[in-house]
Amino acid sequence: MVMGNKALKQRKTILWFGSNTNRKNWYLAKNIFQRLLTDYDDFFVKAIIKSENNKIFVNLKEYFPNSFNMIDFIPKSEFEEILKGADMILSTSFREVNSTLILESLARGKPVFSSAFPGALDTIHQDYLFKWNDSPDHIVNQLINKIGKSELFTSSVVEQYINQKRKAISFLNCDYNDI
Repeated sequence: MVMGNKALKQRKTILWFGSNTNRKNWYLAKNIFQRLLTDYDDFFVKAIIKSENNKIFVNLKEYFPNSFNMIDFIPKSEFEEILKGADMILSTSFREVNSTLILESLARGKPVFSSAFPGALDTIHQDYLFKWNDSPDHIVNQLINKIGKSELFTSSVVEQYINQKRKAISFLNCDYNDI
């Protein structure tokens, strides 16, 4: 195995959330994880997915027992702890309107690497979007290049919203960090 991005100082955790619908593109996620975990040993993947839908991922758990973990759906309090420990969120959806996972992740300052579905186009910076029909190799290479960086990963729309909130707080003579 090869160590990933040389800038990585420690193992990085990628969180993927797969609900019980096919719009999450489970097969693409599996192919990305398989490529990532085969070629790099400095990554850990947590996949939150209902146990009745995890048949696709069973062999990943068998082949990569120390690098791949499937978690059944969990309460919000446990989800927040898992989200806190993630270095990057991966979304492989075909379509969604406003993904709670993506919005909560961005609100907590977590980078989201996502397929370019309509709900993500206005939320995630274009450099963190991939086409769902891109090859898993191409997607993994993009992900490796992004995970070690601390650059802007929200879209300009989200940045404008955040700046408007900061201006409103300044107008009220509040310290932004106190809120």
